Amino acid sequence: MFDGKHIAEAIISTDLFEKVQRVLAQQSRRANKKDKRVIGVNPLYPFAKWLICPDCNKNYRGSAPRSGNGAHTPRYGCSSKECVGKSKSMKADVLHAHFADMLGDIAPTEGVLKLYKEILDRQAIKQLGNINSRLDAQRKRLSELDKERLEALRNANNGSLSSDEKDEVIAYITSDKSEIQENIDKLEEQQQVKQSAIEYALNFMHDVQRLWVDADPDLKIRFQKMIFPEGLTFDTATVTFGTSAISPLYRYAPNKKDLSVKEKSLLVTPRRIELLLPG
Repeated sequence: MFDGKHIAEAIISTDLFEKVQRVLAQQSRRANKKDKRVIGVNPLYPFAKWLICPDCNKNYRGSAPRSGNGAHTPRYGCSSKECVGKSKSMKADVLHAHFADMLGDIAPTEGVLKLYKEILDRQAIKQLGNINSRLDAQRKRLSELDKERLEALRNANNGSLSSDEKDEVIAYITSDKSEIQENIDKLEEQQQVKQSAIEYALNFMHDVQRLWVDADPDLKIRFQKMIFPEGLTFDTATVTFGTSAISPLYRYAPNKKDLSVKEKSLLVTPRRIELLLPG
């Protein structure tokens, strides 16, 4: 409020004004909730509403209760009525470490790696074709500059160019040749690294554990859902993961030399990941 001249009567009634304010406040709250839903990913809890409690088949939830020293520690736990007081919660970083460790035994299938390599090879061929075209153009220009340098020397010898003019022309040609040679060196280096880049990409794809650890929170969630499309259970008592299905793009293959690839893909182990039967 401030002092001054005011109209004698209000434009709207007090009741109408307050009603409008209530509507605006309600719309603001809805907008805030919508924004939170869009964001949706808490980087502290990529397993929230995804990892399944084996006792009640409901999702674990993330929370950060206050510990004895007053600090808030992110944890996962089952909050269903059936499991309250029975199922133990676990620190989020510890559970993430167990999951990452288990991913060390998950690998893309040979078919996926073969297809991925073919895609990379085709892409590399296209890029190499572009590099080769650019190299040809640069080498052609380099040859033309050599001819121009030779022509300048001839003109200097027959008197068509003075000594100073010759030196100036040669200096320009030498500078251009140096720049072009630098471009050629860079392009040749790109040629050499293409195959090694393909091998690196294949090795990186094969390292499922690293892919998940290095991913952003939203990509972590998408990646783990892709590998375990029907979800993943985790028993905090036995530290055991379980699932009824792994994506056909991946297989569970612990490093055991006495097993074939086919046998490894069907392996069941009580301490790492248990392949559950449907139902």
